[in-house]
Amino acid sequence: YALWQGGNLSRWNVRTGELRINERFAQMLGRGPEDMVPATRAQWLLHMHPDDRVRSEDLLRQHLEQHSDRYACEVRLRHRDGHWVWVLDRGRVMTRDPDGAPQWMFGSRSDVSDRKRQEEALRKSEEFLDRTGRVAGVGGWELDVASGEIAWSDETRRIHGVASTFQPTLADAIGFYAPEVQPAIHAAVEHAIGTGQGWDLELALVRADGRSIWVRSVGAAEFADGKPVRLVGAFQDISERKRLEMKLKAALDEVRDLYDHAPCAYYSLDAHGKYLNINAVGLSWLGHDRDVVLGGLGPTDFFTDEGRDLFRRSFPIFKAEGRIDALE
Repeated sequence: YALWQGGNLSRWNVRTGELRINERFAQMLGRGPEDMVPATRAQWLLHMHPDDRVRSEDLLRQHLEQHSDRYACEVRLRHRDGHWVWVLDRGRVMTRDPDGAPQWMFGSRSDVSDRKRQEEALRKSEEFLDRTGRVAGVGGWELDVASGEIAWSDETRRIHGVASTFQPTLADAIGFYAPEVQPAIHAAVEHAIGTGQGWDLELALVRADGRSIWVRSVGAAEFADGKPVRLVGAFQDISERKRLEMKLKAALDEVRDLYDHAPCAYYSLDAHGKYLNINAVGLSWLGHDRDVVLGGLGPTDFFTDEGRDLFRRSFPIFKAEGRIDALE
């Protein structure tokens, strides 16, 4: 009797369909003694969420037919005030006829609503992080130092061009990098494990489909009791940025080539009128090496007194308007 009163319990006569529940179980659903009169399982199924009924009945059937040792299923039951209560419904046939037909089944029900809410919050958080990772092109990863086990986020797998079920080893992860940069990432990992210092590297990588991309790999070490236990980090596809950088560099190289090989003097000045750059023709006119000229000299260091005075009056106008008429 004490056991019957102490938990969220039920007993079901499989033959007659009679279902008895104790007071604790009734209270879990906001119900009272009047709801504990002999009922049938079919009546209680009306309190179960429609989406859970088929699964619950299938698992129950398997147990009744002795295909499973016990019945267990998480279902939603309607509370008296209208909301759903997540319940872990468990039971076992305790008596059977000589021919094996079930007679009495006893069960318990635990309120697992809090755990379900936490799981749902975690699921939404993971979905949010996954969507954010897709938009930003940033994935995450983690390495257990003791076991060598690696965990990749979905975005990290997408960057590598592998299936969502792909589980890499450390050798696999390093093997995706272009051969010429593998020593660099391997050294970064070993250095982090040995010293705790992380890394932030931009390296070439070859996807599973053979396409070459650029990635930014960031890693940091976590220690416990002075020993490395975990490496964690982020992974980002920076191919587009690298493409633009290389395109810009090529354009700058072309401009610099024209600048350096022009048949006249070209030079750039800072806001104080000092040389920032000067081409070979300009240097030949001044008769100094580049290091000397770019070491803090300006046109006024080479002009006559009259030229210096004209420059000092004209330079502020040039800075303000961006141009100035030809001067001799």
